[in-house]
Amino acid sequence: MGGDFGDIYDEGHFDCSEMSSYLWYYFTYKCHYKTYLVIGDNGAVKDACWILIQSKSSTILVESTILQIVKTNRNEYNEYIKFSGIRFLIAINRGQFDWWNSPYSDTLNQLLRDT
Repeated sequence: MGGDFGDIYDEGHFDCSEMSSYLWYYFTYKCHYKTYLVIGDNGAVKDACWILIQSKSSTILVESTILQIVKTNRNEYNEYIKFSGIRFLIAINRGQFDWWNSPYSDTLNQLLRDT
């Protein structure tokens, strides 16, 4: 899994929260993995958002803004709050997780099909 998402990252409009909520949807409903949205300090950004995917044999952290797997031994990704869905997050901060309202969602769909 990989890709260059620099062209669609747009802070405040389509950033880690929207990208992560979209990937949560994609991996939960399209790939049928147990997926969580996580919010925490990633060492560079406080209140960053990424996803955690659980399979029967492993846990995978994915940095949504660059669509890369994060090694789980990186300390900066070990402290976070895990959410199993987006309803609560939308209720407390509607504009941050609504990827479906973003003009970049079509671009992300195409990039995911290409990977």
